[in-house]
Order: sequence, then C-alpha cells, then structure tokens
Amino acid sequence: MKIFLILGMALISLQSFSSVVTKDLLPEEIQLAIHLADKYKVPLDVRGGVCTKTNFEIVSRVKGFNPANWNLISGDNSYTLANDEIQGMMSVINRIEAPLTVLNSITTETRVVIQGATCGFNPSHWTVSFDDQE
Repeated sequence: MKIFLILGMALISLQSFSSVVTKDLLPEEIQLAIHLADKYKVPLDVRGGVCTKTNFEIVSRVKGFNPANWNLISGDNSYTLANDEIQGMMSVINRIEAPLTVLNSITTETRVVIQGATCGFNPSHWTVSFDDQE
C-alpha cells in the first residue's frame, strides 16, 4: 500500500513540472492555420452565441531513421500534411521551440495545438500551444 502511495505522489509531482506554453501566431502563420482549417474541414465550435473557436493538433512523429510523419488531428480524424504545409509547420515549431518527446527508444514526437478564437465582430486571435515538459 505504501508503494502505491509513493508512486501516486511521484506521478502528481511529475505532472506539476509540466505546463502549457501558449504563443501568438505571426501573420504568415495565421494564413497557414486558416488554410489547414479550411482544407481539412476542421469544425467551428460555437460557444456562447457569438463566440467561436477552431482547434486542431499538429503531430510530427519520427520512428528510427525514417522521415517524420506529419498529421493534423481534429476530433477523431487524422490527415497527412502536404510538403508545403510541413515546411510551414516546421517553421512554427522551430520558432516557438516546441519540445521533442521521446515515446520509446526509437520513436520521438512533437505535438502542438493551434487555436483560433473570436467573439462578436472581433478578429480571430490565433495561438499555438505545447506542453512544456521541463
């Protein structure tokens, strides 16, 4: 019983070291985000009548020495990004310094969440977020 309690406390303390980092997208990055949301038909979430939100994940996964697989994930759907879209997302990820996570001995992953939100007649505010695991 003591072992489970100690493990549980260790997991809670590990989770407290992680925090979500959110940064604003630059104008050219916003254009890419809008292009991706339109092309892959990311649903618009209506909140509170006049407020809307668009939300999707970009995941880059590398296994061994193989090229990275780049996917846009929206709900239960996953789409493979085109080469020009990958280049744009690489630029975003490099600029914000999103961390690379080791999933197992030969697989690594970078995961970011892109969100556009607005209320009323205000312009959309586009951000990119990632879990800072340090």
